[in-house]
Amino acid sequence: MRTTRMSRFAAAAVVGVALTALTACQGDAPEVDGSSASPSATEVPTEDPAGDLTPTEAPTEAPTEEPGGTPTEDAGGALYEDGYQPAWFEGAQWSCGMPAADLETVSEDYTLAISGDVTDVSGGEPSHSGDRYLPVTLTGPDGAVHVSPPATIWTQDGVVVELPALADSAPVETAGGERLDAVLGIRSHCVPGGEAEGMTTYETALPEGEYEARAFVEIDPARSPRQFVLSDPVDVAVTADGMVQR
Repeated sequence: MRTTRMSRFAAAAVVGVALTALTACQGDAPEVDGSSASPSATEVPTEDPAGDLTPTEAPTEAPTEEPGGTPTEDAGGALYEDGYQPAWFEGAQWSCGMPAADLETVSEDYTLAISGDVTDVSGGEPSHSGDRYLPVTLTGPDGAVHVSPPATIWTQDGVVVELPALADSAPVETAGGERLDAVLGIRSHCVPGGEAEGMTTYETALPEGEYEARAFVEIDPARSPRQFVLSDPVDVAVTADGMVQR
C-alpha cells in the first residue's frame, strides 16, 4: 500500500515538471506579426484587351511627306508650275512660282506708269474677246522704240501665278508718252493643261479670287541683254463669271 502511494507521488512529480517545461516553452515563443505571416504579395501584370503584359503607348505614325510634283496651289487657290517659263521668257529672270518681291525693272532708261482704270476699250474699240486692259504710259529717251506687246504679270499671295504667252506677238512701236493698253488676260500660262499635237499646252483659266497685276513691256525684244520695264502692282479680282475688276 505504501509502495503504491510513493509511485503515485513520483508520477505526479514527473507530470508537474513536464507541464512546467511546456509552459516555459510556450512563454518564450516569439510573437508572430500578422503582416509578415504570409509571404509578400508579388504584383503580377494583367493582360489588357490587346494582350500586352505591360502598359504601352499607342504607336505614333511617322509623318509622311506629300508627293511632290506640279502644279502647285497657293493659298489663294491659283495654280502654277514652279520654275516654268513660257517661251517668251526663256532665259529671262522671271518664271512661274517666283516670289513677287523679286520682280523688278531691268532698265535704267525707261519707266512704266499706270495711267487709267481697268477698261474693256482699247484703241477706241471695245474688246470682242472679253479681255480687259490696264492703261499705262512708257517714258524714256526721246525717239521711237519697239517694245513687246504690253501685257501683265499676275501674282497671288506673293507668288507669280501668270506669265503671258507672247511668243507669236510682234513688237509695238511707240514714241514714248503715248497710252499703251496692257492686256489683263484671265488665262494662266503657268499651268500645264491638255495636249495638242503631242505637246502639253499651258493655258488654264485663273480661278475666281483676288490678285495683283503688274503691267510690263520689254524694250527692243531682240536686244541683249534683255530689258524689262515693270509697273507698280494694282489690285484686281477675277469674278465668278470670269470678269476682271479693279
